[in-house]
Amino acid sequence: MTDYDVMIVMKNMVKKRWLHIIAAGIISTILFCGYKEYRGNYVIQSDDILIGKQIQLIDYPDRQDRIRFGELSRTWTILYDFYLKIKDQFNYDRMIPGWENKSDYQKIDWLQKHIKINDFGAGNLEIRFDILKAEAKDLTYLKENGEKYVDRYLNFLKEENIIDSYKVKKEMVVFPASEIINKKDVLIKYGVIGFILGSAFIFTFFLIKELRR
Repeated sequence: MTDYDVMIVMKNMVKKRWLHIIAAGIISTILFCGYKEYRGNYVIQSDDILIGKQIQLIDYPDRQDRIRFGELSRTWTILYDFYLKIKDQFNYDRMIPGWENKSDYQKIDWLQKHIKINDFGAGNLEIRFDILKAEAKDLTYLKENGEKYVDRYLNFLKEENIIDSYKVKKEMVVFPASEIINKKDVLIKYGVIGFILGSAFIFTFFLIKELRR
């Protein structure tokens, strides 16, 4: 088949299937815009999220064989136990989109990278929950629940007798400045992308079908 023949087949196919092509584009537009409407918070994040507490353990026994809290509290067994006990108390899918599609290994790996404990000795600990600027997240949800998450982790460590009673000496909550994106412009962009992709897909599908005849 020559290039001319292909062009004739393409022209006839478009005449016959133009309604299907447009319909596919419209459906794809609706799906793309709907996804962005459901998943997007329309903000640009300018920096990392840092949430932390510096605590002093009460009646801390300062001895040579002391527990290395920074290492113990971030072991995979401890973190996995923490996740199992609080997984229904927080919406992880809003902290990190696609959470439910991750394996248990990936979930624990994420926890280990984002929950940090610095042990300064003599019962002085810093507990941090950090999320990087580049990571996908729901900023609104984290503002509402980030501190609660750190508190729940501290309570878990106490419940498991990893730490005893403590007092909070200092707290840190650092959220990035955010710029609200024009929602209309974002949805238009997603709509155009959706229409092009949907139309191109169905166009290619029908063209291949016609060429095989």
